[in-house]
Amino acid sequence: MTAIFTADLHLKLSGDGKGSRDFTEFIKNLTEKNNFKRLYILGDLFTYWYEHPKVDIYFDHPAFKALRNYNRDGGEVYFLRGNRDFMADKIFKKNSDVEFIGNQSTIKTSDKNLFLTHGDMLAKRDIRYRIWSAFVRFPLASFIFKRLPVEAAIAVVDRFKKVGKKEPTAEAVIAEMITKEAVKQFKNKCDVIITGHAHYRISKDYNINGEKKTLHILPEFKYPGEFLTLNEKGKLDYKYLG
Repeated sequence: MTAIFTADLHLKLSGDGKGSRDFTEFIKNLTEKNNFKRLYILGDLFTYWYEHPKVDIYFDHPAFKALRNYNRDGGEVYFLRGNRDFMADKIFKKNSDVEFIGNQSTIKTSDKNLFLTHGDMLAKRDIRYRIWSAFVRFPLASFIFKRLPVEAAIAVVDRFKKVGKKEPTAEAVIAEMITKEAVKQFKNKCDVIITGHAHYRISKDYNINGEKKTLHILPEFKYPGEFLTLNEKGKLDYKYLG
């Protein structure tokens, strides 16, 4: 099995900007060179995702076009929700043709269990974010949002996009929160944790009851750049693409 992992792309819903162009080139690289059979996107594909019954602007988004092409050419895309696209649902699935794997997932290699998650739920000491997250994920909030007039719904989204943004100085703090919480996760029979959210690359080994465990916090998406990959022998390593 060959796979590549990325997170925190934060693409604009409009499809404009360097981020969308870079992501399209990234997928084109994977498609043309057949480097990786599987692509795992660990949340925050978009700056903010929302689904409103009266809004459908997504089908022609360059990121979705690229993902559909990758699938068409034999690739497999797996997506789990992040803190900015936790509302991803039917519209996202219809337009992207990706395989949803919930908010977290475990994949198995020949000798390891890899636990995948976006990472926001591991930063448990980020109290301000957790309060905001609990509010916007509450089912009643989603119920009300989908019944707002379109103009009001978009205004709410614009407001939420400004909440929970991390300053560069805070990224290391969030990463440290995740590294401390990882110790507890390793006790749940996983060997490797792969996560994003902090925008701060870390690869750290732990010794848990005499067994080696490894945490990988992925950097924010950047192409060309280095990406965490999994080769046929089950080895994880960063490789440069571009």
